[in-house]
Amino acid sequence: MRRGLACLLLFLFSTSLVAEAATAKKSSAYVFADQLAKAQATNLYPHNKEEEGVWKKDSLQFPSASTGKEIKIRVLTFNGQTQKGIYFQPIEAAVRRLRFFKVTPGSKMVIYYGVDDKAAAEPPTANLYLKIYLGQHELRRIQIPNDKGWKRQEIDLGIASFLKKGVVVTFELATDSPGPLPFGFWPEISR
Repeated sequence: MRRGLACLLLFLFSTSLVAEAATAKKSSAYVFADQLAKAQATNLYPHNKEEEGVWKKDSLQFPSASTGKEIKIRVLTFNGQTQKGIYFQPIEAAVRRLRFFKVTPGSKMVIYYGVDDKAAAEPPTANLYLKIYLGQHELRRIQIPNDKGWKRQEIDLGIASFLKKGVVVTFELATDSPGPLPFGFWPEISR
């Protein structure tokens, strides 16, 4: 009897987890990581010099950038916990731009982000600056210190949720630090 009850409870629990995961997936109108291969990546250097990234194998790569400067899906460690995200390391004296086209509009953007524990410092010693644009309009500028943690922000997209066709979303990353700051983020558009 107990064994049968335990099996029934386990079945009901696992069924509810599957339903919960399906509901969570349905609430995301657009997952940026799923579209990384279609994104446009550009490094903007002083004196109007630009370098375009090219998708090769599993990452956006740049001809002159050293290893570690590619943009790809990667697992990093934040405050001792591993998280999968878009690995997007800044380059000193440059702005890195990552642009997504035909993004399904929704009511809000949820973005998780952080600097890998290997580059974290207490107190923080450097900052990253992430700007987020919807079309040509700046939605948010986030100052990200190199402290530990996987942080979360919600950005209300307002009237964009009523648009019938895809929009352009751009992320620009810069730093005030000469050292490497492995940065990861996971943005999604919610319905």
